[in-house]
Amino acid sequence: MLVLSRRPCENIVFPELNISLTVVSVSGQVVRIGIEAPPYVSVFREEVLLRTNHEHSLGNRRKAIPLSKGASTT
Repeated sequence: MLVLSRRPCENIVFPELNISLTVVSVSGQVVRIGIEAPPYVSVFREEVLLRTNHEHSLGNRRKAIPLSKGASTT
């Protein structure tokens, strides 16, 4: 992992990907980051992506488990 130090209003750029990250503000342990990226690039907070993937995985498992004959759904 590359670790870079930045101050508010300073950027990190990925020129080949046309993506730019800007440190918008720092308040205590909270850092606000602005992201500029092409519309075809998806950007997610990690916890949202993990939750979405987990919920999707649970949904697939529920569909994949067939009920045996005579099994109750209650």
